[in-house]
Order: sequence, then C-alpha cells, then structure tokens
Amino acid sequence: MWDDINARLKADGYVVVDGIFEIDEIIKLRSFVFSGVKTWLQAFANCETLSNVEASEIINKALNEPEKLNDEAKHILAGHVPLNVRLNPKIVEFIENSKLPQLMRGILRSESLCMHMPPMIRSVFPGNSHAQVPPHQDIAYNSHLSNFTTVWVPLVQIDELCGGVAVYESATREIQTSDLKKTNSVWLESIDVSGTPTHCTFDLGGVLLIDPKLVHCSRPNDSERVRLSMDLRFFGDGDSSEKSLYNFNLQKIFHKER
Repeated sequence: MWDDINARLKADGYVVVDGIFEIDEIIKLRSFVFSGVKTWLQAFANCETLSNVEASEIINKALNEPEKLNDEAKHILAGHVPLNVRLNPKIVEFIENSKLPQLMRGILRSESLCMHMPPMIRSVFPGNSHAQVPPHQDIAYNSHLSNFTTVWVPLVQIDELCGGVAVYESATREIQTSDLKKTNSVWLESIDVSGTPTHCTFDLGGVLLIDPKLVHCSRPNDSERVRLSMDLRFFGDGDSSEKSLYNFNLQKIFHKER
C-alpha cells in the first residue's frame, strides 16, 4: 500500500488517499472551527450576529483597504483561522484519532512522526477573492523545515463550485522561490507557470498529499458555503524544524523561540 502511494506521489507530486477521517468527527471539528471564525468576525465587525453573505461583504470591504488593518486582521480576513482555534487541543486530538498518523508513518517510512505547529486551518467565505492563493510551492512558505510532506484535509465537501486545491501537473518541480515577495502581506506573488491546473475533488474524509515542490494554487469559492480546510506539514526521521512542532510519538508540543 505505502509503495503504491509513494510511487504516485513521486511521479505526480500529489495523490488522494480516501477514508482517513470519520465523517462524524469532521462534522464536529468543522462546527468548532466555524464557531471560532464567526466569533472573531463578529468582534471585528462589532455585531452580535453575522450571516455568511454579510461576512463576505465585510471581509472584501476591509481587504480593499489593507493599510487600515494590522497583520493579524489581514491574515484572518484572507482566510487564516484565528490562532486560538488552531492551537486548541481539539485540533491535535482530531488528527491523533484518525488514520492519518499511521498513513504518514508509512509514507515517510519513519517510526518517528512530527507535525509543524500550529497547523494551518483556512476559512474561505464565498466570493473572498483575497483568500485565493496564487500558484506556489509549499517549500517557499516553510523554509524552517528541512523536508516535509503537505497533507490537505478538507472539512467540507469539495466540488467545482466550492473550489479547493488545483495542481499544475506538468510544471517543473525545481525550486523557483528565491526572489518572490509578498504582494499583500499574506501571499507570495505567483511563480512563473503555464497551463491549466487540475482541480482535486474527492469525497469528504479523504486527504490530498502534496510534494513540497509541486506547483499548486487555490481555486475561488463560488458556492454559497464557507470552505474550511487544514494544511498540515509532516516530517519524520532525519528531518527537523526550526519552529514549534508536535511529536506524535511523545504526544507533546515542543515550542521553539522565533
């Protein structure tokens, strides 16, 4: 099993693995994450209730004037879930209680397993164009890791309207990130790539494994639903991180000073 998945990951730069998370567990975590996002947005907008449509309008209006925002607000409005939600123990418990640790030990061929902390969780409200990540390689955002594999975990059903991750299958996997700059204090400018990317759609409960040098982007959310997902960075024996990590063997977070 591991050999087949690894062969496809090496050849294509990405592979979908189905049935890693239980649907009931996804629904519970999704509710927790969405509640945290809405709580932050309501405080930002200074209102007690907020529909998804109203939230989208507030987000786009605010991000059209980024000079008025602090860094935390820019990142959250562009799709980063608030840090207090991402650091909640429920997130690690969700991962620990799934088949993902077993999968990643097999993929990495490593008894030791670590994950970058805090995990990235993203919320993309309908019509939030500022949350669309340009074509990039994950290695550009994670220079603190010596090597890793990205695991993208949708918390909602991904379809053509809801969007998600799209991969450039024919693009080179040579590192192309040495001189890229952030265009809006959140995302790096697009790397030079051509062709039409392949949108990765699969059933809820599955995950998408991504090589750190694979060129990919995020698609817009043209649905009426909020897209919620997790981006996890795993590494095993022989690799390391200059930032905080979670050790699955010791079930402990190790914090490192920035």
